[in-house]
Formats: sequence, structure tokens, C-alpha cells
Amino acid sequence: MSELINKIKGVKGIGYIAVGLTAALVLLLWPSGSQSDGSALPTADEYREMVEAQTTELIRSLTGLKGVAVQITLESGYEYTFASDKYVTENTAGTTTTRDTKTEIFASGDGSAVITKQKPPAVAGVAVVCKGADAEQRLKIISLLTALYDIGSNRISVQT
Repeated sequence: MSELINKIKGVKGIGYIAVGLTAALVLLLWPSGSQSDGSALPTADEYREMVEAQTTELIRSLTGLKGVAVQITLESGYEYTFASDKYVTENTAGTTTTRDTKTEIFASGDGSAVITKQKPPAVAGVAVVCKGADAEQRLKIISLLTALYDIGSNRISVQT
């Protein structure tokens, strides 16, 4: 056994080989980061609560006011684009053409659909209650929210 260890130690570049093998082992055992159970994204309600909290903090830092409450309305939930293939078959008989379209959605190893794109819910409207805000601060808040959520000022209400 000690002869084998001495032979291995005598091999030129054994350190590089050991590092390479260790790196390969780590890469093989490293989690892939893809989750097929859908738990990677929060629900629409969790997303709304997270956006409300971030917006509240942003308005507080903009105005310096402490009494800020934000309520956000979402247009819908998450939008998903699934990996799919579309097959079109055309049959021509005389002057009649029949077109048959078939779409197949790809599934992962566990049978769940493969998602290629996830779009978070869009903000439909924002209501802000900001105690002690003057007209200039209200205008800044509206300007901030229109730019942040790409919605018109008619969908934003700032009350004091």
C-alpha cells in the first residue's frame, strides 16, 4: 500500500489531477438550481405583498415620511410560456386543402411541463395613503409610481 502511495506521489502534476477530479466531483454533486415543483416563484398574493412592501419603503425614502401605506392591485397572475412543438399537416385533394395543427407541450422527467418563460403579474393600480404629504411630495410619488410600474397617473391615487 505504501508503495502505491509513493508511486502516486512521484507522478508529475498529480496535484493538478487531484484538483481537476475534485472540481468534477463538486460539479456532479452540485444542485442544478432548476425546480420542477413550481416553488421557485411566489404566489400572486405573495408577489403583491412583496411589491407593496418594496413600494412602501421606496416612498418612505423618497418623502422621509413614516406614515405610508400602499395597496397594489394586479391585473392577473403569472403568465407562463411552455416549451412546445407545433406540427402542421396539409392535405390537398383537388381544390380542397385540409390543415391539421397539433401542439405538443414538452414535459420534464417527472412529468411536469417545461416552462421557458415566466412573466410576473402586471400592476393595474396603486393606492397610497401618506400622512402629512404636501402637494409636491404627492406629485413625486405619482411620478415615481408611473415610471416604476409603467401605468398611467389615472391608475394611481395618493391620499393624505
